[in-house]
Amino acid sequence: MSTFVSARALQPEPLDSPDPAPAAAPTARPTRVSLVLLAVAMVSLLDLDLTLHYAGTTGMIEHNPIARELLATGSVGLVVLWKVLTAGLAIGILYAHRRHRSAELGAWLCLAIMLWLTARWVHFNSEVSLLACPEFREAVSADPRWVVLAKE
Repeated sequence: MSTFVSARALQPEPLDSPDPAPAAAPTARPTRVSLVLLAVAMVSLLDLDLTLHYAGTTGMIEHNPIARELLATGSVGLVVLWKVLTAGLAIGILYAHRRHRSAELGAWLCLAIMLWLTARWVHFNSEVSLLACPEFREAVSADPRWVVLAKE
């Protein structure tokens, strides 16, 4: 007995297709995407808190040129607005499309990036005591990406 498989069955599902389940049936994808996006939001808030703390106290190297310019203005409100708008826009778009595979992949990618950033913060936090050494502080503050949040 032979089994025939149609060519359509062998084609991968497009990334933008919703779950194949009927619209009325609950699926796991929207819940999964929502939970991943909640984690992204929480880690984004942690990133914002650490950025404001270290930029306002010891100083830090900021790799994002837009964030670096915003920090140079000294406006905490502007930095918070930027972070909330950019993270909120990404989270909002992915949430609106949470039933689609592409949104789930995007949500997981966002979480992976934010967790990588958190690992960078852990590394920075473990070495922040080096900034007490005047020679080290002088060398690192010469980097054009170095920012200290100017007081408003």
